[in-house]
Amino acid sequence: MSISIVSNCFQCGQPICQRAFTLNLVFGHDEEQYCLLCLSKHHEQTLEEIVETGLHYVFSRECFEKAWNKQTEPSSCPLPNNCIFDKCFGSCS
Repeated sequence: MSISIVSNCFQCGQPICQRAFTLNLVFGHDEEQYCLLCLSKHHEQTLEEIVETGLHYVFSRECFEKAWNKQTEPSSCPLPNNCIFDKCFGSCS
């Protein structure tokens, strides 16, 4: 499986995977994209909170769920040290 990089973080330049890209859209960031760490800081939430909050919305909208499910392997994460695999990838098991 190859690394999934959709864009780079507007704030820090780190790569953004398909799932972080989807969470950015959920939180209204369609032009400026943020990595999960910067997204959580921008919304004054922990990394866990931003993913958990976003997932509720992702799975309530078919278009977001389809985009989320395009990335299925944890090995495709470009920032494994800044990811919460149990929340992010546990959701599609």
